[in-house]
Amino acid sequence: GVMVARGDLAIEAGQAQLPLIQKRIIERANYYRKPVITATQMLDSMIENPRPTRAEITDVANAVIDGSDALMLSAESASGKHPFLAIQTMHEIISEVERNSDIYYDINLEQEYLEIPEAIAASACLTAMKINAKAIVCFTTTGKTVSLISSYRPKASIIALTHLIEPLNRLELIWGTQTFRIQPYSTSEQAMSQAEELLLKTKMVVPGDRVVVTLGSPVAQGSKTNSIRVYSVSRRNVEEVSEEELPLRTRFSRDRALS
Repeated sequence: GVMVARGDLAIEAGQAQLPLIQKRIIERANYYRKPVITATQMLDSMIENPRPTRAEITDVANAVIDGSDALMLSAESASGKHPFLAIQTMHEIISEVERNSDIYYDINLEQEYLEIPEAIAASACLTAMKINAKAIVCFTTTGKTVSLISSYRPKASIIALTHLIEPLNRLELIWGTQTFRIQPYSTSEQAMSQAEELLLKTKMVVPGDRVVVTLGSPVAQGSKTNSIRVYSVSRRNVEEVSEEELPLRTRFSRDRALS
């Protein structure tokens, strides 16, 4: 991955060059499908003050629009007077920007030959857009397909499901992706049963919603992702998780899916 550490970058390249260099780095990281984090003085005034400046709000918003996978606070949350408020403020700005459909890429499949993983990812995003799916559910063991799907910036939430810790942790940095650990499965029916129950519990979908699913088949052989399916969520009697029990990121993903 790539870290755009703007403090050191400004010293090396000059302050006037920083905005353009930041955009180029993010653009290249997106092109090569590498996670990119933008950091340093995102909400610097909140080290002392409870509210950011308008320039800082615009800076955070533009970092999202540029294509950052993640934004990072430094002194604002490490030693500032209002750490939680700084995090909440950044969350609100990001949420508002990501409600704007202009940041989601148009899916263009009129391009050169694609390998199977790229074709699956592009087709999943296109299908989700055409049927207005609430989520793209990816059963994964490596996270590759999830990264490819994220690179298309779909409006549907990306849900990565795996029983392995390593890809689970790595995918936390990928744009638009909510990760969940599930139990190992040997059939697609077992996999979908877990996925459906989880999505209903976390209120990310409601009965009747459509979801696009990517997975490897045959499932029992641990095949690489090679298929796309469309499911309509059925009505199931599941115990919902309260809002307080949901991680902040899950709450945001749920809100985005329902908007």
